[in-house]
Parts: sequence; C-alpha cells; structure tokens
Amino acid sequence: MRSSLFVAVLLLLPAAHVRAQGSAAYEGPPSLPRVMRNAIGEWDWSGDSLTCKHNPHTVDFTNDSAFMVLRFRRKIDSTSKLEYRYRILRFTDHTVTGQIEGEQRRDSAGKPVVWDLVLTGPNSYRWRQTGGLPQAVTRAIVRCRNGVPLSEAE
Repeated sequence: MRSSLFVAVLLLLPAAHVRAQGSAAYEGPPSLPRVMRNAIGEWDWSGDSLTCKHNPHTVDFTNDSAFMVLRFRRKIDSTSKLEYRYRILRFTDHTVTGQIEGEQRRDSAGKPVVWDLVLTGPNSYRWRQTGGLPQAVTRAIVRCRNGVPLSEAE
C-alpha cells in the first residue's frame, strides 16, 4: 500500500508544475511575485489576422524568480533561437525588468540594453527599454487562448 501511494504522489508531482497556457485566469505558483504570475501565459503581437495563430510565444518564470523565459514556436529572426532568457533585475506591481542573456545591443551609455515588460492590463503587455521615456513602448502584445487573442481590457 505504501509503495502505491508513493507512486501516485510521484505521478501527480509533474502535474503540479504544469502551467496552463493561454488561460487568463491562471496565476502561476504562489511562490512567484504577483506580477510574474500575471505575466505567465501565451501571448502574441496584436494588430493582424494571424495574432495568436502564426507564432505566439509563452512567458514563464523559473521557480526561483531569477529568469523570465520567452519561448516561440518559430524563429523570429535570422537567429536559431526559439527561447530567450531574461535575467530578472527587479520588478514592481506592473513591470518585470530583465536583461536578455547574451544581449548584444547597447544603450546610450554603452551597456547592454535592459527591457521592461509592462503589464498594461490583464491581457496585454508592452515592452520598453529601461531608462527610456515611459511613453516609448511597443504596440500591445495580447494574451492568447486556444489560438484566439483576448481583449486587452477583459
């Protein structure tokens, strides 16, 4: 009996760490700060008919909050990367600030560019370069559910 219980617990453990993709209601593990839990999910750039269909990405975090990980279905540029890891530098109630591992771009001071993921609603975020103008942000990136973009305000 004891070995059966042990096997059952082992089978359930991986399920406890599975993160629901594309679910606006999902908030990651309670050990993560709320802003990180809210950012977890499947996302895509807004503004065209292929939003959430062609190449959405997932946002996730390591359990120790040290890294934010973006994973794409397809390469987004000439690199062979499908995954980008951001070392978390700080966070607030609505932003996660991180630096891409191996970042080659430089800011005006010659240092590697640092990025803010700014949650602008429950189903939208935008990027901005840390230290830039607060209004200098990208177009909206919206949460996806089952291949469909969710309203930014939902």
